Amino acid sequence: MRTTASPGDIGSEILAATAFGPTPGRGAAELPEPADPRARWHRAVALGAQGRYAAARADLLSLARTRLDPGLRSLVESTRASLLRQLGGHAAAAAYDGRAANIALAATGAARAEALADAYTGLAADALNRRDLLPAANQPAKPPTPTMSPAG
Repeated sequence: MRTTASPGDIGSEILAATAFGPTPGRGAAELPEPADPRARWHRAVALGAQGRYAAARADLLSLARTRLDPGLRSLVESTRASLLRQLGGHAAAAAYDGRAANIALAATGAARAEALADAYTGLAADALNRRDLLPAANQPAKPPTPTMSPAG
């Protein structure tokens, strides 16, 4: 019996491969429309990695307005932080990373581990930028409050 993948499945595979796999150079115009929230997040990651920050932020803002499981919600916040960090906004990024860490605590299993690793890596990068090594080694008791609105 032969099965074929749906166009949405193929598009999701293309977006994941562009975000984290062997085809990072696929141009923005070649990226398919996401079929689901995780695929939209993959597209945002790929666009951000290509320096297409406005397009990446648009996808992330769309996801921020969507009901998501805690693992993906945390990854969205971590990615928003990453884009800010790439543009030198470490202080603002720390707020998003802190929020991502708190959200990740509600996730379970592998999703929790992935989301916490991403959030803590971001918090460590923010602390290193400030040359403040203690927060890089410790989980914050309470994350900083974001300085940008969720729409920003």
